[in-house]
Amino acid sequence: MKYFKSLLVIVALFALNTISAQSVTDKWPEMKNFQDLLTKVSRDAQKGNFTPLKGNGESLVQYAVAIDANKFPEHVTRTSGLTEKVEALHNETKNLNDIINSKGSNDAILKALTKVNDSYQTVLNTVNGTAKAKSAAPAPKAKK
Repeated sequence: MKYFKSLLVIVALFALNTISAQSVTDKWPEMKNFQDLLTKVSRDAQKGNFTPLKGNGESLVQYAVAIDANKFPEHVTRTSGLTEKVEALHNETKNLNDIINSKGSNDAILKALTKVNDSYQTVLNTVNGTAKAKSAAPAPKAKK
């Protein structure tokens, strides 16, 4: 039953991710690469097929590292909170890969995958907030 509930949570998160992530990932290729791979391996894991996830753990880490906190796109306002959330995403992804490499159980892998998903969603929500704030800022007045 816990396994089933975890799968439902992941499905719900991906539904939300897909909707809110589209505008962010369109302008941030590193986020799009991470999202694409995370979505693919998570869908397979939800179906009980952990082989793609186990084979792509290192790639997920590489994509997470590519979302470099010092290279945010122009439309994203860099804040210390966002930087911390990106670092948390790196750490959760590395932890997932460590569990995969240590031949952890599918339940342990699924729990770690859920944490990666949560971290990714937190980054997206934060980016959406900073991008909206940046676009809502008044335009500078033209000098006469």
